[in-house]
Amino acid sequence: MNIEAVGFVGMLLVVAAWATGLSGDPPPARLAAIYSLGSLLLTIYALSIDDIVFTLLNGTALAFSTISLARSLSHRRKARS
Repeated sequence: MNIEAVGFVGMLLVVAAWATGLSGDPPPARLAAIYSLGSLLLTIYALSIDDIVFTLLNGTALAFSTISLARSLSHRRKARS
């Protein structure tokens, strides 16, 4: 097994763990927004160094954190009404 394959397996485990977190209560909106911004910047960095594993990992983190942000904002709006 080459080192890139190890990276892909690690990425899949991390993504699977994130996916299980989408079923519970959403995180605070501020946390999700900061996480989204950080993931975006890390994705840009990973692209700039041509690192496919970290590009995919951080791109997926960006997607999950953006979904979490949307869920958090929706949950907050429902709580106010």
